[in-house]
Formats: sequence, structure tokens, C-alpha cells
Amino acid sequence: MMVIAPMPNELAVAHEGRIAWLEGHSSAKEMDEWTKSVLGSKNQDAAAMPRVHQLAILSNMTPMQYAQHHSMLPALRVASKAGTDHMHGDEASKAYSRRLGMLTQRRGAYCCEKCIEEDRKAQHFSWFRRTHHLIGVDWCSVHGCALVQVDDQLPFTRAPHIWLAQGKLSELDVIVPELPDTGFLRRYVDISTALLLRDRPFPADQINSQLAIRAASMGLRISQTGQRPLLSDRLREQAPLSWLNQHLPGWNTKVPTSFFLRIDRLASVKVVAGVGEAYSMALAALYDSSDEAMNAVNSSTEQTTELRFGRKGPKRGSEFWQGEVWSTYVDCKGVLNDMAQRLNLDKTYLSEMMCAVGLPSLADLLKAGKWRAFIRFSRGEGIVNACAAECIDISELEILLRKCSSRVLKAIGKISANSVAAKARLRAVEVKVKDYPVVSNTPLPTFAHAPAGAIPNSRSVSARAGRLTESMLQVA
Repeated sequence: MMVIAPMPNELAVAHEGRIAWLEGHSSAKEMDEWTKSVLGSKNQDAAAMPRVHQLAILSNMTPMQYAQHHSMLPALRVASKAGTDHMHGDEASKAYSRRLGMLTQRRGAYCCEKCIEEDRKAQHFSWFRRTHHLIGVDWCSVHGCALVQVDDQLPFTRAPHIWLAQGKLSELDVIVPELPDTGFLRRYVDISTALLLRDRPFPADQINSQLAIRAASMGLRISQTGQRPLLSDRLREQAPLSWLNQHLPGWNTKVPTSFFLRIDRLASVKVVAGVGEAYSMALAALYDSSDEAMNAVNSSTEQTTELRFGRKGPKRGSEFWQGEVWSTYVDCKGVLNDMAQRLNLDKTYLSEMMCAVGLPSLADLLKAGKWRAFIRFSRGEGIVNACAAECIDISELEILLRKCSSRVLKAIGKISANSVAAKARLRAVEVKVKDYPVVSNTPLPTFAHAPAGAIPNSRSVSARAGRLTESMLQVA
């Protein structure tokens, strides 16, 4: 079999398309059958491995080599929850390779006409590059010219020079025709391409803490409430407005000093990973150069992060955090103040570690609408209906769901079953439930976009608990 190796920086999905074209496969089914046959001859089970791993074997490369140099995993997983920061393409991160390995960060297919020209002179053909498929990177990082987009439903079935010859390359709507030599856009492009070279994600607590420290040192607010400017306000000052509107969903709703979740949570929620392009935007806004930004996050270590938050008492191993802490969590009803006293640990450090294992504080369990919406959703109710019933924004529940492991609902059930006080408090809450229309479960960004009449009056459900909540807390 002829080995069709990937070219430098070639995008995995485009490499797959080039293999299919050169091997004469006219459909995805033919390509699948051929791949299974080739891997079978190598005593490899194609069905048991992600596509990006299959391409690695076809290219005589290791899955880690291929994933790190040809997938968009480094851009899609800039950060990850502590304990899941395995190397891209590693066997331990197979689930991420299967789900994200063949995706592009930016929808569509893009190329640089100058790269096409140079490729054809050197190799007599051209290929799609990873660096041309980063969100917000509208220019070639090498030549500085604006990228062009392939106007075809199956763009990776042909090489860029073929699309050029067929007249199927269209210009992008860019704010400037050439990438500036200095300023925010240059920093953003350089940081985005630098992150693409990393072999593993940052632990979220490490990079988020670094951003928080930098933001605080610049006088920026890192809490959700307050009057001082936030990281998103700094971004607003640095980046062109039209570029932000184009590449940052919902930016047109941003007002000064208002908390913009996609950006501001990076410096306020220490253990939750954000999306890749948000990290690039934050770093470009906070630092004067891309080198300074990358040096800052690369030099931040797990040890300095732990010292930053402080830790009182003996160090606990992974066995404790993955197992033994569960009984204390249930006994203390998820109240971290009580847990910190019992375990002789600093509360901030404990909070970080509990979030890392997916067991957040339950101190406001009987009061907060987000927890009642969480219970509704966990027991099968649609996310829109659950949030509407408890008068909370969908984003509140989404943030909570990202923090919680599957054990949280079980803990709530045990706390409810074992605590007389909890039951008494639940019964004491007055139930005021009105009927409200059932709305579609299609995800909605905010309740402002929900159908008229779909949102119940907040006064009628502000104290909803009692028998309703008690029955929902009974987990089988």
C-alpha cells in the first residue's frame, strides 16, 4: 500500500479527503471500508479507535504525533479539568479524539492563495492547513494576506489549487486586508497559532488562575458583581468592534461592566475550562506581546497554583479526592465550610478540589432556583422548561451542569433522605405554583427570546420547594 503521509500542518479532515481522492474513493462509505481493510491487514481494529488514530496508522505515525500536528485538538482543548489534561492523541484521551479529532475550530474550509502558489512550486500540489482554520484568524499567519473560503458543500474532497482553478474560492469579509504588524489582532493571531503547537491542554485551574492574577493586577474586576471594569471590558478597549461582533457570539449584547460569560468566567471560575478562542482573546487583551502571554501561562505550574490558593493541613492523594471525600461530602450536606473544618483544610483550596472532582458546594441547595432546575433537568425535564419553571436563565443551569458529576444528584438524594432538618425546611417553604405553558425544548440563549407567556411570574414561583422539591429530591 502506498503511504499518503500528511503534509506539514495539514488538517486531518483534509488529509483524509486527499487520501480518499488519491485512492479513488467516491463516497465516505468506500473510504470507511477501505480503511477497515487496510487496518485489518495490520491487525488493527478500526471500529475500536477514533478516526484520527486510524489516519495516524495509515500514515505510519503514532496517534499522539498525528493528533498534535494535524488535528485541531490543541485549539479545541486549550484547557481541561484537572486530571484530564492528557496529551492529545493519548490513549487516556481517546474519548476527546473520537469526538473532536476530525473537527475544525472554524466552520468551513479556508486557504491562502500565496500558500497555494508556493506549494505548487515546491510540491506540485497544495493542501489545507490547520492555521487557516482558527476562529478569528482571518489572515495567513505567514503571508499576512486575507484568507479565502471554499464555496462548496464538500470542500475537503479536493485540494485548494483545484478549487482555485475551478473559481470556487471567495474572499472573506475582513476588517483590514492585511494582518497588522502590531496591536491586538497580531497578538491574537500569534497566540492562537502558538497554542496550536501545544501537545496537551493546560489544567484549567492553572491557566484560569494566571488570567485572574493578571486581570486583578491591572485593576480589573474578577467577580460577577461590582462596578469596576472586567476582562471583557479590557477586550472591548483592545479589539476592533466589528471583529468582536463577527467572532464572539452575543457580543452585541455586551454593555460596560456587565459580566460576559464566555470571556469573564476565565478569570472568575478557576476550574471550568473555556473555549479555545476565548483564551486567545483574553491573553491578547491582557498582555502587550504574544511572547509575554505565552511565557506567563507556560511558566505557571501546578505547584504555584496550589500555593496561590493556600492549603492547610496534610496533603491528600488522588484516592482521597476520588473516593474517600464522598462520605464527608454527604455527611456535611455538601456545605464546604463544615467540610473544611472537619478535614482541617483551607476552604478555598477545598472548594477548588471539590469542583475539580465535580462535587460543588450545596450550601444554597434549598434556596437557589438553579438547584431546583438542576433536579428537574436531571429527572428528565427539558432544559428550557426546567429553567422557565424556576425563573432562571439557561446559562445558569449550563454552568452548574458543567460543574457537577453524576454523583451530585445521588448526594442530594442521600442528604434529603437522611436529614430531618432538611425535610423540615422543605416542608416549611410555602408552595406557590401556577400553571404555565409548556415551551419547546429547543435551546434558547436567554429568556428574552422565549415565546410570550412562556415565563411564569417570578413572584408566583420564587419560593417553590415544599412537597414539589421534596418529591424531586427522592432519588431512586
